[in-house]
Amino acid sequence: VTPASRTNGLILPPSPTAPPTAPTGLVATPADRQITLNWTGSTAASSYNVKRSLVNNGPYSTIATNVRSTSFADMGLANGTTYYYVVSARNSLGESLNSSQASAVPTAVVISASSENPPNETAAKAFDGLTSTKWFNANGGNTGWLAYYFGGPAKIVTRYDMTSANDVPGRDPKNWQFQASQDGIIWTTLDTRTGEIFPSRFLTHQYTITNLAAYTHYRLNITANNGDGSGLQLAELAFTYGISSAPVQLGFASTSGKVQLSWPADHIGWRLEMQTNTNTAGLGTNWLTVSGSTATNFFIVPVVNFSSFFRLAYP
Repeated sequence: VTPASRTNGLILPPSPTAPPTAPTGLVATPADRQITLNWTGSTAASSYNVKRSLVNNGPYSTIATNVRSTSFADMGLANGTTYYYVVSARNSLGESLNSSQASAVPTAVVISASSENPPNETAAKAFDGLTSTKWFNANGGNTGWLAYYFGGPAKIVTRYDMTSANDVPGRDPKNWQFQASQDGIIWTTLDTRTGEIFPSRFLTHQYTITNLAAYTHYRLNITANNGDGSGLQLAELAFTYGISSAPVQLGFASTSGKVQLSWPADHIGWRLEMQTNTNTAGLGTNWLTVSGSTATNFFIVPVVNFSSFFRLAYP
């Protein structure tokens, strides 16, 4: 390709000769109060506009401009509401037509069980972070299951922890399969345990597994307890997530007069680092970690009259 110009040895790309083509392959992935968009880039595009509607096929309102990546995370949405999206591409000669529409419904985390004992011994009590509460299957026998749906982006679970409840050791799980699924229908067994015992109350056992795949659903499928005929119980079931080590592009978008930075959900745990210098100083070495960035996959900053630089760092 013949460069359009050359400055101090830097080869600049050719200037566009027409507006870009419309983006393709738009996909909307729901999560709890958010939807993540991904699409295939357009030829000759320099940035993208993201548009949203509450009505099928629009009209659409532009919610983000100057998006410099092929992904965007729309935050602060209402769970249970259907949102419709299109994306257009821009360059110096104009804007493309809109992409095909994609839609999604943000969904909260869903916790379920084969049976439970409401209101105080429900499935949700096994995921509330409190060992003083518990799930009890309401005399449902010595087999059953406890399931967790993330409500959006899949997670790579690499360890699960189980904590025994306050009483009746015979209700403790003894034999089980730890399983994962993408749809809550077809399950893959990641770990199988037999003959497990919890010698004391409120005792936590940790089970490390070899798992490199991300799933949206996980469940504990219990096939036997430790001898009590009245049912199953568990104080806590907790997950430890793996973090992808693959390099990733940092998403950039302008929205409501601010800059939104985003990165994939399987990179939660990476550090967002930044530096702010005078407009003439350029890139330096004064990187600082953005507080709280390891617990999320997006960050919003105001537009300032300085040179700001951002990068993601593997923990």
